Amino acid sequence: MFSRSTIAPNEPAIHGSVTLTDIATAVRNIAVANGKQGSRIVVGPENIKLAGKGVEGDKLKSLGTFDFEISMKGANDFVRRRVMVVKQEEA
Repeated sequence: MFSRSTIAPNEPAIHGSVTLTDIATAVRNIAVANGKQGSRIVVGPENIKLAGKGVEGDKLKSLGTFDFEISMKGANDFVRRRVMVVKQEEA
C-alpha cells in the first residue's frame, strides 16, 4: 500500500506517481520480511507490469486499487497481485 497526497481534497489524482520501481521495491521488502530465502529474490521494475483500468503507462497517478503482474526472465507464467494507493492523511 502506498500513501500519497492528492492535488485537491476531493480529487483522486495524486501528486507525483507510484512507479514500477516503487512497486518492485515493496515486493522485495515483503519477500525479505518473510524469511531468509526471500532475500534471494531479485525483482526489478523490468519484472513488473501494470494491468487493468486506471493505469497510465508505467505509473499510477490516482488513488485506487490496481492489478500488477510479476514475471521472471525465462518463466512462462506470472503472478498477479494488487497494489493500493490511498490518500495520505494530513497532519
